[in-house]
Amino acid sequence: ADTIKAIIAKQTRLVQGRVGLHEIDPAPQYILKVCCSQEYLFERKSALVHYTYVQNCLQRGDIPRLTPVLLKDVLECLCLPVPDSLPVEVPSTIADPSPLPLPSVIDLYGPEEKLEKGETCIDLWDLKDFFSLTVRSAQKLTQAPSADQLDASSLLAGSPSFGDLSTSSLDATIASPVGNETSINSTLSAPASTGSFSSMLPMSTTAASGMLPDAGSVSVSKYMVRVGLAHGGQLLAKYQNTLGAMTGSGSGATLQWNQSLNFRLIYSNLPLATRVCVVLLQVKRRPGRIMEFPVGWANMNLFDERGYLVTGKRTLPLWRSSFTSPETETAHQLNLTGTVAENPDPEFTLVLDFCHPGSQKSHIRFPISRFTSVVHGNALQASNSSLPPTQTASDVDLRNLQDLIHRDPFYELSEQDKALLWRTRDSCCRTLFPAESLPWLVQAVSWERLELVEEFYRLLASWPRPLPVETCLQLLGVAGLAGSVTAAEDTFGVAEGTAGTTGGSSGGYVMAGGRTTGVADPLVRDIAVQGLQAGLSNMELADYLLQLVQVVRTEAFLINPLTCFLLKRALECPTQIGIRLCWHLRSQLDNADARLRFSLILDALCRGFGPQLLLFIHEQVNALHRLTGLAISVKRLAEEEEQRTWFKSQLLRSDVRHDLGDILSPLRFSIKLGPVVEQQCTVKRSKKRPLWIVWANPDNLGIHHHKLHQLLFKHGDDLRQDMLTLQLLRVMDHIWKEEGLNLDLTIYDCLSTGEDTGLIEVVRHSQTIMSIQGQRVRSAMQIDSSQLHKWFLQKKAPPLGSDTAYEEAIRRFTNSCAGYCVATFVLGIRDRHNDNIMVDDSGRLFHIDFGHILNNKKKKFGITRERVPFVLTSDFACVIARGEEKPYRSKEFIEFTRLCEDAYRILRRHSNLLLTLLAMMLPSGLPELTCVGDLEYVRKTLAVEQTDEEDALNYFNAKFNEAYNGAWTTKIDWF
Repeated sequence: ADTIKAIIAKQTRLVQGRVGLHEIDPAPQYILKVCCSQEYLFERKSALVHYTYVQNCLQRGDIPRLTPVLLKDVLECLCLPVPDSLPVEVPSTIADPSPLPLPSVIDLYGPEEKLEKGETCIDLWDLKDFFSLTVRSAQKLTQAPSADQLDASSLLAGSPSFGDLSTSSLDATIASPVGNETSINSTLSAPASTGSFSSMLPMSTTAASGMLPDAGSVSVSKYMVRVGLAHGGQLLAKYQNTLGAMTGSGSGATLQWNQSLNFRLIYSNLPLATRVCVVLLQVKRRPGRIMEFPVGWANMNLFDERGYLVTGKRTLPLWRSSFTSPETETAHQLNLTGTVAENPDPEFTLVLDFCHPGSQKSHIRFPISRFTSVVHGNALQASNSSLPPTQTASDVDLRNLQDLIHRDPFYELSEQDKALLWRTRDSCCRTLFPAESLPWLVQAVSWERLELVEEFYRLLASWPRPLPVETCLQLLGVAGLAGSVTAAEDTFGVAEGTAGTTGGSSGGYVMAGGRTTGVADPLVRDIAVQGLQAGLSNMELADYLLQLVQVVRTEAFLINPLTCFLLKRALECPTQIGIRLCWHLRSQLDNADARLRFSLILDALCRGFGPQLLLFIHEQVNALHRLTGLAISVKRLAEEEEQRTWFKSQLLRSDVRHDLGDILSPLRFSIKLGPVVEQQCTVKRSKKRPLWIVWANPDNLGIHHHKLHQLLFKHGDDLRQDMLTLQLLRVMDHIWKEEGLNLDLTIYDCLSTGEDTGLIEVVRHSQTIMSIQGQRVRSAMQIDSSQLHKWFLQKKAPPLGSDTAYEEAIRRFTNSCAGYCVATFVLGIRDRHNDNIMVDDSGRLFHIDFGHILNNKKKKFGITRERVPFVLTSDFACVIARGEEKPYRSKEFIEFTRLCEDAYRILRRHSNLLLTLLAMMLPSGLPELTCVGDLEYVRKTLAVEQTDEEDALNYFNAKFNEAYNGAWTTKIDWF
């Protein structure tokens, strides 16, 4: 704080030409600004070193560049009133929303509805009948969307968050802004599975037609419906089948069953998160076997957003089932972890009739109000169940429990493990590791038994709060995933055509659509959100935002604690959370299962941001639309030179310059982009023809620091995988630094802004290894491993540099090389070559272009190009060893090896967090991250099954030796 005050005072005296020591203190009138940025150091009471910008400068060896600016000017720029007297507390947001309370799940379910005369409300736990439903019919839809649906769709598309944020809707929003709390509650009041609302969004189908044969061929096939009751990824009871049905003789597009299915599960045993999972199957007989072909599937919540049991007829639009390899086959074909969102463009619908166990004028509700104490952390009264009292855990049980809860999150619990967890449940809560044990205990609960659920809630009410962030992420995104895979592959038997029994396995199909993640129980999820609210700073939340958006996509209802938490933080801190959340949501509006949900969240955000911030977003959207049009047009031209000439000519047009100039960067909201510098813009040579855009730096001090801002716009590549990889690298960097290990990683920004479009930050003063080698080869007329080191000598050593500069550059290269060697090995980053590995002028090495991860290797002519676990060529070893003739035997390389070991050892201690972040991305539909099995490679590289750290280190060293022993092979691949 004294440092900030002294800087402002000294600068003011210099500007005013006064050097006396007894001048009037100018500090209250000024605030420090980061040069060439829109970032300000608001908190005068904080020490200078506490600011992230200053810490990053110190870690990189840079000098912090700060300048005093008048506080009055900052307030006017933010459209905030300037008080008569200074100093003043400067708000940290532009919209300045009033603090919003974070509602609990109890609040969201609300009190019981008002009953009409003659109506009654029945407690679900008082019902002892068996659950049943009737499968009525299935129909193939052929008609186009109705006019009402299209009108409703266009109405939603006109909201300020949807589509291109049109000027008319923007003006309307600015003219009549809506209060934050009102907008959140009113906009998100619908459940995720409401039939009328989701049908507002027609989408042209991309699936192949004819999954259900036409009338001529239907007559020879039978169709049946399979229904299951699930909780998360687990079946609560055996699934049930209808009898085989054939199409009617006249219609050819309708299947009739009218068949009742009875489940051996009483209503009182149904948990709150129960979902009904259905799949329509075509059944064909072959000699000695029965084959099932899934036509479509759907899931729905058995309890609505107020906790009332669903009764009566329901029409389910089916999602199409898609083909995949036989390795992913499931026995029952039910998509237990699929989305509960309705298909906005279904080809088939299925009608179910849910039995009403009470009178027609009665409403049946889950007794959610009994568990207010669970959410708020107050001990519940002991239940009246017949469970035997828990006994003190033995020493053997405690040791086994300790071993169990330190397993990686994908360890699959055996029945013995579950029995152990339940037997020692009191010890989990009170004596041992309550935070670490909760994700495991949740999986040991038999959710189809009321007395066990009551006992679990009793324990949960007294569980220590708040939970650590890592535990909260596991509960929301991972817990139960391993068990759900096995549950999906369990076979209960084969008896085709018999009502109430199970069918046989087919093979080779996977269900499309978003997956649910984590624990299904809403009370547990609410407690996890409370932990995030208490434990996550805005900076940490920004690091995990990518995953949390995917978890929101799989929530049971549109309004839920996690969505409210993200909206609250986004409105409280729009520049750090809100803008990035907007782009994460908007980039996925092309996904049918997320479109309605994300559109409504975007609408709530835009209404809460306020007119000034909304105008900034509108300018960004316009600029990206303009770049998309330019990128598409460029690809239509055949010759590279013609593409570049046409592109530069377009940048001279006044309308193009207006759209692209003087905007805030979508990558980093604190960076202002000035007018486009068309002479330096170009079209890159890579396959998708990315656009290299250069803007002038409009900052007054830009001429003294950096005059230009450069971004790469890509159209045709899915950048979500790059975003995920860079985020994981950033998390690794934080982990290493917290453990006192600074590996000088360079992690640039990347943002997916839509389907196959996005922006990539250009790292200043950097070039590829290929470029450096090319320069050296042209001068030396030969290829050898010393060329990269000679470049360092030329740049940093005397006479152009100094011995100190040379040593510092080599140190940074060594550190960053170690960091990326370990990171690329752990994450299985492939397709590494000398054109996607770069070095900047300070000596830091870094990787770009992460199109292949999790050991998905690129092939050429059917041959795998990469044969080593990570890139460590003799070029790198020569730099690390400072040019020694035998670099791998040098003292410097041995120290480099130990540095890699330390980095690996630290990451392995945080393996659960890394695996959790990857697993939370499963709903995203990334091409190389589609199922839990895709994460097996990371489990292997982190050696999570090894209990002895030395064994894990030996495994890493073996891979390390394999990398540098194969260095020549890697170099041949490069050239």
